[in-house]
Amino acid sequence: MSLKAITRITVFKAIVEFKSNYKDKSIESSSREKKNEFKSSYKDKGIESSCRDNEFKINYKENRIQSCCTGNEFKSKYKDNGIESSSRDNEFKSNYKDKGIESRSRDNEFKSNYKDKGIESSSRGNEFQSNYKDNRIQSCCTDNEFKSKYKDKGIESSSRDKEFKSNYKDNRIQSCCTDNEFKSNSKDKGIESSSRDNEFKSNYKDKGIESRSRDKGFKTNYKDKSIESSRREK
Repeated sequence: MSLKAITRITVFKAIVEFKSNYKDKSIESSSREKKNEFKSSYKDKGIESSCRDNEFKINYKENRIQSCCTGNEFKSKYKDNGIESSSRDNEFKSNYKDKGIESRSRDNEFKSNYKDKGIESSSRGNEFQSNYKDNRIQSCCTDNEFKSKYKDKGIESSSRDKEFKSNYKDNRIQSCCTDNEFKSNSKDKGIESSSRDNEFKSNYKDKGIESRSRDKGFKTNYKDKSIESSRREK
């Protein structure tokens, strides 16, 4: 065999071996391909992700349940508060109603008392009128008794008028006397007051003279003492 032929065979074998190695490496590469590894990792991550999703869903569900419970608890409390509020309203209404009844009772009691007082007042009024009537009857009886002293009503009437005029005249005389007595007393008091004023003025005048005399005496004494003092100083 020539050297060229050997070289070609060697090169061919090397190429075949290289291709074979390449093919094996490709197969190996394919079997361990990152894609498959990625898919596996992806699948794992998918499982993990799915778990997380499920966990999230569970948590969400639990949160929803919890939220629902809280909501129900709130609704329950709201309902309780509503019932309590309603109870308070009813209690208020009841109290208001009771107070209304009490107020009406008081009004009725007041009206009753007012009515009773009205009846009592009316009774008193009737009693007064009755007494007045009795007094009038009594007065009338007295008058009739007085009238019975006179046979003639005209004479009686005239006598009554004269008696009235006489009484009126007597009252006027008495009143006039009283007025004159008052005037006299007033006049007397005026004279007495005037006398007192004059006495006061006289006393004031006398005291003024006395005061002036004392002042002159004081001044004279002062002057004399000044002269005496002046002489002593000299």
